[in-house]
Amino acid sequence: MSNTDLEKAAENAAESHDKSHDLDPASHDAPHLQSRDSYAIPPLAGLTLQRTLTHRSTERSHVIMNSDDPLPDHVTQDHLSQTRRYLICFMLCVCTLLVAIDETIITTALPEIVAALKSSSGYTWIGTSYLLACASSMPAYGALADIFGRKPIILLSIALFIIGSAIAGAATDMGMMISGRVIQGIGGGGISNLVNVIVADIIDLKYRGTFMGAIGATWAVGGCMGPLLGGAFASGGQWRWCFFLNLPIAGVCFIFMAWLANIKSPPTTLRDGLKRIDFLGIVLITCATVCLFLALDWGGVHFPWRSAPVIVCLCLSGVLYIAFVLCEKYIPKEPVMPPRLFTNFSRTGALLCTFFHSTTFMAVSYFTPFMYQSVYNKSPIGAAVYLLPQAIVMGLASAISGYIITKTGKYKIIMIVGFSLAAIFNGMIVTLNPESNTAKQIMWVTVWGIGIGPNFESTLIALHTHIKSQDIATATSTWGFLRTIGFSIGIAIGGVVFQNKMQTENEELGHLLPPDLRELLTGADAAASTTLIKNYSEPVQKIAKLMYSRSFRDMFWTCLGLCLGYLFVFMIKERPLEMKDAKGETESEDEVEDIAEVADEVDRVEGQEK
Repeated sequence: MSNTDLEKAAENAAESHDKSHDLDPASHDAPHLQSRDSYAIPPLAGLTLQRTLTHRSTERSHVIMNSDDPLPDHVTQDHLSQTRRYLICFMLCVCTLLVAIDETIITTALPEIVAALKSSSGYTWIGTSYLLACASSMPAYGALADIFGRKPIILLSIALFIIGSAIAGAATDMGMMISGRVIQGIGGGGISNLVNVIVADIIDLKYRGTFMGAIGATWAVGGCMGPLLGGAFASGGQWRWCFFLNLPIAGVCFIFMAWLANIKSPPTTLRDGLKRIDFLGIVLITCATVCLFLALDWGGVHFPWRSAPVIVCLCLSGVLYIAFVLCEKYIPKEPVMPPRLFTNFSRTGALLCTFFHSTTFMAVSYFTPFMYQSVYNKSPIGAAVYLLPQAIVMGLASAISGYIITKTGKYKIIMIVGFSLAAIFNGMIVTLNPESNTAKQIMWVTVWGIGIGPNFESTLIALHTHIKSQDIATATSTWGFLRTIGFSIGIAIGGVVFQNKMQTENEELGHLLPPDLRELLTGADAAASTTLIKNYSEPVQKIAKLMYSRSFRDMFWTCLGLCLGYLFVFMIKERPLEMKDAKGETESEDEVEDIAEVADEVDRVEGQEK
């Protein structure tokens, strides 16, 4: 359907609207314009549609008439061959694999890392610092990619990831380890963000489901491979290779992306680009997030929840988040997180689903290896082997769901089914106890992956169908930020619930344990001591296993409660990935955006009428 046809339909709708009001102000029998997602444009929307299309036509005519004007890199990448696009996507999958592995690789190696560095103080920050740095840096990457282009920013991200990996691998104390993980996380945040942005740039929305399904599968497999690799390195006393492994692979990715990713960049000078960066917004959201995580890490473990440090951090976090929202609304011309992303129910629903999905995924994935080691006496490598079926199932579920989305153009049903299965099987994990047989130990965690796998990227596809092409980078950055915040909060909340329950169990049953073991199973040291209980007598082990089992059960119950956030999926209004006109020809992306914009306006007008 051409713009001319759409404009004629709009004019007819407007004329019919005028005539119908002459006869009967309540009449709405004017001709309707039907979009691919069955939006019947009512008469009141006719004038809006006409104005929108006229404005869009004027904009496009200006672009054509001024062909010397440089196009932003997110507008078109038609110069890339199909082979080059596939190679770029493959290298992006490799980058994704490394980042995903690094989020979970320390879970099975953590006891050995703590022992080697001779410090259990702040051990939770080995994992949390990486995720916190990822989350805090992610909004900035979207703005930087829009200003300076995709290629230089993805290369900068890979370089930071390599530097951080080298520092963490060479760490001689906990401070050096956490510093390396922070730098690694800043690089990982850029990689996670730019992977999805670049795919959105070079792959049409119609086919994006398959490629994002592959990225989601890579993410799922990487997240589950992490404990396996960490356990293998830790069992051989080579835990430093958890980080050194990244150096050669990420180095190859850097070289190939520098060669392959010939992606157009906007002609922005460094000085002009720096002026456009929303530094205030970046500082506010980073400080707010750090304060939130300090409060979650300290509460009930290092300090009582009612203590001054915890309360101050929580209050300061809230104030800074409010200041960030106000800042983004009124101050910067190019905010790192535009408020308009949250003015639509569907976009908001997709972002909230992303947050709760990532929170529950990381909480379960991060602490399950600890459960296998403590409650079931598995070695780090043994715990990782138990998780291998989950990795396979989760990856397959993600890839298959992406393929189905591409073939059918439907994503909401995939999201609903996935979230439902994830919640059900999360409930089954709660039933695990020291007496559970091997089949149950493996089966419930594995089938949980069937539900969690499909929604690694489906929420992003849903988000992309409700935004304009020029908002791809900022929307993807916001999506990635909330996902990584969810990962971090999943670890933080899981750790808080687990440690507080262990504290309670220690008060009730600790008198039955040797004094040295009781000390090890207190608060922050509990998760780092999972492999030590096998050195004690059978009766002592039984008590310790019971304490661990009850603590993990409470943590899994908390995850089940968080699954209520999956209900936000019903806020999302599905828009098929392909629009066709009456002749069966696919409409252009610009026309798709026209209909999407008008549909949003119709929702607004209808809401006002009601």
